Amino acid sequence: MYSAAFIFEPGDYADEFDNLNTLIDEAARTTSGFIGVDTWYSEEDKRVNVTYYWDSMDAIKAFSEHPMYREAREQQTMADGFRIIISEEVKSYSNHAIGELTLPVRS
Repeated sequence: MYSAAFIFEPGDYADEFDNLNTLIDEAARTTSGFIGVDTWYSEEDKRVNVTYYWDSMDAIKAFSEHPMYREAREQQTMADGFRIIISEEVKSYSNHAIGELTLPVRS
């Protein structure tokens, strides 16, 4: 499994950030190989981490070429700061109390 973590600090552009995040989310969910998504907010809601999961690097590449993602990427200056981290899951451990990452789409 592969993931792309989008870590943002929306700053004063909260409405624009929501629109940007919606474009990214729609692009991710409609890309073949999409598995699911997790969203986290910092305690003070200054930072958002939206992590999307796919079954292959080819799926992430297809996502990165999606027209909605390209549109969102052009608007990335709306965030005070951002980082995107692409990762490959090597191993996962759990007590199953919060579910597995490979479950169908969740938010």
